[in-house]
Amino acid sequence: MVPVSFSDNGLVQFQSPHTNEKYSFPNPPENGFQGDEGTPMLAVFWEDSDLTAGDGKLFYQVYSKPDAQDVFSKIAFNRTTGDVNKYLVEKRDRAVFVPRWILKITWDRVLPISFQSSNTSETNTFQCILTTDSNRTFALLKYSEMLWGPGQRVNHRALMGYTDGVGAFHNDPHTQQNNSYGPGGRYRPDQAIGNTGLRGQWIYQLDMPKAIVNKEPDYRIMCQRWYLNEPDASSWTAGLTPCPCHSSQATEDASFTLEVLPAQMAARVQALRSLQTEGFVFQSMLPNKYNAGRRCTFGYQGYLIRGSSDRFFINSPAIPWVEEHINKDLLPFDWCCIKSSQCHMYYTKRPEENCDHYTPGGMGLVYGTLHVKTFDGTDYVFKGLGEFVLLRLSSSQGSNIFTLQGQTDAVVTEGRHSNVTAFVQLAAFYQGTSKVEWRPSDSREELRVLVDDETIHLNTGASYMNEDGFALSCPKPRQCSLVYYSGLQVQVEMGISGYLTALIKAPQCFYNKTVGLLGMWNSNHTDDFLYSNGKRLASEDGKLPSEEELQDFSLSWSVPSPESLLHSDRPTRTFRPVFTAELLASVSTERLKEVSEICRWSEQCIHDTLATNSTAVGLQTAQYSQRFQKLTVIFGSMPPVFTGPSLIQCRLNSTAKVTFKARDPNNDTIIFSLVSPEPEGVHIGSADGVLTWTPRSTAPVTLTVQVNNQLSGSVLSPVLQICNCTNGGTCDYTSVIQNHHRGMFQVVGCLCPEAYSGAFCTDPVNACRGKPCFPGVACANQPSPAFFTCDTCPTGTVAQDKNGYKCFINNFCLPPFPFPCHKMAECFSSGYKYTCRCKAGFSGDGLNCTDINECENPAACPSAKYECTNTIGSVKCSCRYQTAQDADACGDQLLLYSCCNLLFRCLQLRDILALGFQNKFYNASLKSFPGGGPAMEYRVNVSSDTPHWYVRDYLSRVSQFYGIDPATITVGELNECATGEANCSTAAYCENTYGGYKCICNSGTYMGSESCVYATGKHLYHSTLV
Repeated sequence: MVPVSFSDNGLVQFQSPHTNEKYSFPNPPENGFQGDEGTPMLAVFWEDSDLTAGDGKLFYQVYSKPDAQDVFSKIAFNRTTGDVNKYLVEKRDRAVFVPRWILKITWDRVLPISFQSSNTSETNTFQCILTTDSNRTFALLKYSEMLWGPGQRVNHRALMGYTDGVGAFHNDPHTQQNNSYGPGGRYRPDQAIGNTGLRGQWIYQLDMPKAIVNKEPDYRIMCQRWYLNEPDASSWTAGLTPCPCHSSQATEDASFTLEVLPAQMAARVQALRSLQTEGFVFQSMLPNKYNAGRRCTFGYQGYLIRGSSDRFFINSPAIPWVEEHINKDLLPFDWCCIKSSQCHMYYTKRPEENCDHYTPGGMGLVYGTLHVKTFDGTDYVFKGLGEFVLLRLSSSQGSNIFTLQGQTDAVVTEGRHSNVTAFVQLAAFYQGTSKVEWRPSDSREELRVLVDDETIHLNTGASYMNEDGFALSCPKPRQCSLVYYSGLQVQVEMGISGYLTALIKAPQCFYNKTVGLLGMWNSNHTDDFLYSNGKRLASEDGKLPSEEELQDFSLSWSVPSPESLLHSDRPTRTFRPVFTAELLASVSTERLKEVSEICRWSEQCIHDTLATNSTAVGLQTAQYSQRFQKLTVIFGSMPPVFTGPSLIQCRLNSTAKVTFKARDPNNDTIIFSLVSPEPEGVHIGSADGVLTWTPRSTAPVTLTVQVNNQLSGSVLSPVLQICNCTNGGTCDYTSVIQNHHRGMFQVVGCLCPEAYSGAFCTDPVNACRGKPCFPGVACANQPSPAFFTCDTCPTGTVAQDKNGYKCFINNFCLPPFPFPCHKMAECFSSGYKYTCRCKAGFSGDGLNCTDINECENPAACPSAKYECTNTIGSVKCSCRYQTAQDADACGDQLLLYSCCNLLFRCLQLRDILALGFQNKFYNASLKSFPGGGPAMEYRVNVSSDTPHWYVRDYLSRVSQFYGIDPATITVGELNECATGEANCSTAAYCENTYGGYKCICNSGTYMGSESCVYATGKHLYHSTLV
């Protein structure tokens, strides 16, 4: 997979292991992506942020496949599938998207970068979901709560979009608008409708650049797409036959045949297969139920080199899925292992196999006139005429699933019937499949094979595949083999006299589940003979029962007519068997010696030669016996099998030490050795398998280790991973940079320290490539540990920590600057200037602020009912006459007078004003007008700082509590001059003033007159008219 990195800045980068450098890219470019970045990038919400401040977190989760046991995996795949397909439908794209891989990244409550202060409530929460189906790749952008404000940042260029770095790019229109922080603005994608038609949701298809002209195939991407699209190997390899350990076993195992090439594109198939390995190739005769198969490659010594699995198996030249085999089995090896460095992906989906699980199973043989070799190796003679059960197999539940029956007939020699028999017809039936039958042709020159009573014509080397799960092949003239999907094999050969020989191979799953003439297979030859009724023919002291007893056992397996597969006519002539002792006694000593020498003292050969009077028949019987013994050696001499390791990881100029382990099935002594040519400096202990190697270069080599017992051996070529990291780099064995020798020699990547980059950490890091400085500020690369330096911040901005790295609008009002204003003032900064302004309730120039006495303003409190108390920066209004019973009001419960005469009204007025004004109220009196009219007025004396409108306002407010109609309340300032109440002499002029009056002498210049002096205009009290 392409390495993916993401940062707190809301940027996702798709990296190359050859570059091996993580660029910082803290700031989005001024004009967005231009397609020349050199690095593929996805801007989810690219803007400089700070995870070290606040409670911000960055989460991620990878989902490689839906997991029924993981509810979160199911939700992720279901939602992603639904979201992408809904988007495709709206785009009129009918191709259904099924994700194979998902990366979910969540930025949670991330704060912006800040200099002097930050509002911790202004956070961003958003998410990106990257997903692919191996062909198409999508990015799902979801914005939950985007609350960033402008802060002290100079630029406001948040970016959404993507670029492939080499020409194709997209800048989302949402982040190209002038509206930055307003509703639905650039910094508010959560409030805007995305290209999905949903609020706060966008989808980008990243595999569709604007224009790709004459672009070379990207085999790395092709390999990755194949890998993501392929199911797990375990889903289709079940039931595949394991590769044999040696080519001799593959040759004798009817489950395997020589490599089959399709009728079409054979040369292309062969060329692509040769890329994987070279040698002698056998393949499984039958595919498994998924139409997959096995290919096994053997070296010149016959040892298994490589076992591979084909998902689209070619087991017949007429197979129609040749293109699938090429495109999905063969070409991916070329893409992943030859033309890119991702061979591990190929072997994950096409795992290699050794012969560790190969087991030959059991073998039984019926041959000659008439000999039987049981599965446990017992050899006996049977002379019976009719139809018999050679083998019956039962399932794990005990039910019969396979039957092999044979019909015998008396052997004809020189035109007459002898007293021995041989098989002339055989029939096999596996539950759920067709019946297969073998019989000689009428001329006894050819072997006929019938399937469900229909003759199948097979040339030598040809095969017949049945849809029911079996195959027929005729590797030799007069020999045809039957192979079932389960691994059961029946090889039938017609001898020179037209009589049949059958070799049966039963897979290990039928151990302890065999009955019939071939005996019970349980590795105990003393209990081979089980009658059809379940009774066991015992062997005394391990000796073979007599021929007469064995004859009785064999006849018990005669096939009842209703169960016959052959439906042959029952014999009508009388047959009397001649047992071996009688046969040997019937010839002279000289004849017996002659035959024994010809047969090389083979008992079976001697018996058949004498019984048929044919040396050719006897010698052929000996050949069958000898061949069986040879097969016993081939399949019984299993070689030691390597159990590991299949991978060696080592560092250049460092000594690697690994121990090879092997398991011998017979616990024989094993010896380890190296196969030439061997890498320079490698050594292995012959007894302990400890290998040491100090690689001196990254020049490709191969290493093959061999293990042998006395009879056979195995080889193993482990994958060599060489690390060449320099300058303190750490070997990354999961990243392959170079592939050689079909992926068997790999040079791995490195995790470089901060100061270096490149595939092997050889290049000094180019920190300025990631544009770490503030936009517009020059960057200079520096050696470790600085890595880079930046020029000074632009005029009007201030740096944080490193000069020119992060630049902000300067604010003298915030730390680290000392507060320049008075503590009771507010500070306002602009660039390199600031101003101070006193807070409300204070006066001054901002550098010095003094508390204002608000009580000097009569309107500071609601009315005269409240007493005004000055506080720092404010005022406190307290109710003057509130009692414990008046918790929620201010004098609202004043007792009303029930009397209605003027005198009591005057007393009521005094109480009302005294409660409301306390020491500012002096007295109230009733004033009647001259002439004795009914009109009256009240005279109220209050302090000089209590204006008449204050009294009027107060009485209007409280009138509702005393039954007074506010419309009847009139309060005015008393004009003593008009009412004649001024105390001025006749020689003086009376002038009214607010709260009093003054007397002015008429002369205007002479102020010495006693009467004028008397009218000074200074009064102790002033009056208000009510």
